[in-house]
Amino acid sequence: MSVDMPAMPAASLLSRRARKILLSGRLAQKGGRTSAQRARNIALIASAYTREELAQEIGIGPVMLVEIETWLTTGGLRFRKSTEF
Repeated sequence: MSVDMPAMPAASLLSRRARKILLSGRLAQKGGRTSAQRARNIALIASAYTREELAQEIGIGPVMLVEIETWLTTGGLRFRKSTEF
């Protein structure tokens, strides 16, 4: 039985600043060891955050938080809930 994975949203739809923050943030290592791996897995990095955790990253304001959340939903993804590990 195969499970359909949601399509990854195109990273180019995110602002350069949002990409930079996600790729250098606390949870960037979730995307891989190298910069190239992290760039390919940026949606996984973003979805590893709770909304509250991402809001605490330096440079993330309310507008950018909504930008990233909207971008995630275009690929059928979401922020991690605080009750999920």
